Amino acid sequence: MKNKSLKLTLLSILLVFSINVSSQDSDQRTYKFGINLGANLFELNQNDIFEQYNGRLNYSLGFTFEYNIDSNLSLLSGINFDNKSTVWEFTVSSTSNGGFGSFTVEDKIKFSYINVPVYLRYHIGKSKNIGLNFGGYYNHTLNVENEAKIIESESPINEVGDEFTTQPAENIIGNDDFGMLFGLSYQFSVNDKNHFSLELRNEFGLANISQITAFNKVQTNTLKLILNWQLPI
Repeated sequence: MKNKSLKLTLLSILLVFSINVSSQDSDQRTYKFGINLGANLFELNQNDIFEQYNGRLNYSLGFTFEYNIDSNLSLLSGINFDNKSTVWEFTVSSTSNGGFGSFTVEDKIKFSYINVPVYLRYHIGKSKNIGLNFGGYYNHTLNVENEAKIIESESPINEVGDEFTTQPAENIIGNDDFGMLFGLSYQFSVNDKNHFSLELRNEFGLANISQITAFNKVQTNTLKLILNWQLPI
């Protein structure tokens, strides 16, 4: 899995740099490159176990390439690293604990993804600074892990902070995810050399990322708020 992830990352970086080199001989107004920094809220959609989990705020960072097709339309892509997590808090009753008192567990699943979006941006408004975004994305899983621990306890044999064994999420979640994205962006400038865009994006998963056929279909949904700084090159 690590070798496959490394190959994907290297290929994506080579793609970005090859586009960069080829654009040096082109109109700088046609090609734009930027750095992303943003927040994301992640959910797993399923009618079984994962519906119990709630998304937690996490971060995304990466690079963006934009090609202006004309004054109204542009094509964008890039590569991002997404850190995501979901949390489920549940109570183990005294009966289930053999009569030794109840306790509450926090099960946190952490995800690391390489994210590659490809989408169109339609520019509207008098200054063409508002963008309507539509396209798709591909995610490759770098890592999935559980962190489950007791956060409240009325049991003399189970203490707060003790680890709790749950079903390992890495045995359920597959490596590949893809889907559609929709977004709304706003472009603004601080001065002649510093141009920014702020985008609200939803990435709606279409793939079933479960590796276990006995499970109901597991799909993702990610809401992102992304600040992009256009590199002055």
